[in-house]
Amino acid sequence: MSLTATTAQAGAETWKDGLLNIGRDVVETEDFRGLAERRIRREFVKWKLAQATLQSGKAWSRPTAVRDAECAETIANLAERLVGDSRSRSPKGKERKEGGLVEVWKLPEPSPRRWIVEGLVPEGALTILFGDGGLGKSYLVLYVASCILLGLPIAGRSVEKRIVLYLDAELDEEEFRRRAYVVARGLDLERPPEGLFYWRLSGSLIDPRVRAQALTCARECKAGLVVVDSLTVASSGIDPKEARDIIGLLKSLESLGTVLAVDHIKTPELRLIPTRPTGAARRQIAC
Repeated sequence: MSLTATTAQAGAETWKDGLLNIGRDVVETEDFRGLAERRIRREFVKWKLAQATLQSGKAWSRPTAVRDAECAETIANLAERLVGDSRSRSPKGKERKEGGLVEVWKLPEPSPRRWIVEGLVPEGALTILFGDGGLGKSYLVLYVASCILLGLPIAGRSVEKRIVLYLDAELDEEEFRRRAYVVARGLDLERPPEGLFYWRLSGSLIDPRVRAQALTCARECKAGLVVVDSLTVASSGIDPKEARDIIGLLKSLESLGTVLAVDHIKTPELRLIPTRPTGAARRQIAC
């Protein structure tokens, strides 16, 4: 199904109706049904709707019909609606709504958690590496990424080989390549390992358009691990002291799958905090 438009107002409505019909087809696919978590289903639908929108760009006067921000909001609302209307099946074949009460004692034990780096980087979650500036965090993460690409253990911990996408908010492509070759030589390689992809962020990840671009890159290269360097720079525009902003940022990263983010501890006095950063709610201690 294609998306077409004539006038601005009529075009916007035709576009929305077309997206809704495309979305209804998406939630009937095996790819969608194979996704268990609601958030992953939602991002999958958003990705498909965004693809349909981009493909229709020539046939539809976007700047005058619907602004980019309205476009992103419409896609997000449609995805939420479509996923909410869908149903997931329990192991017994009975349908139940997402977010409903779960009778845990009736369900089988889940399989063990999968780790990209055993005990350190869990699959499908956000892991943040904190540290002061100048300690070599970026080199360390690049080394970790190289080991994952090669399937080499890290400090005695097993890894799962994955393709890696490096989202860079601080350096440029030339400097990244320079560092990648340095790390490669340290591993007795002539060049960086195959499967290392790089993309310089075009803006802040709080911008839906930038997030959509990052998600598209991750999909295109089939990344099993996404590195964000650094989280503070990549999220410019938010108030790091506002829990709502921080939680919103971290939730937005879920669409990228398994994420390893680098971040800074900016103020020495916060080193007095006796606990380590654990969980999304502790992100603010890096500010």
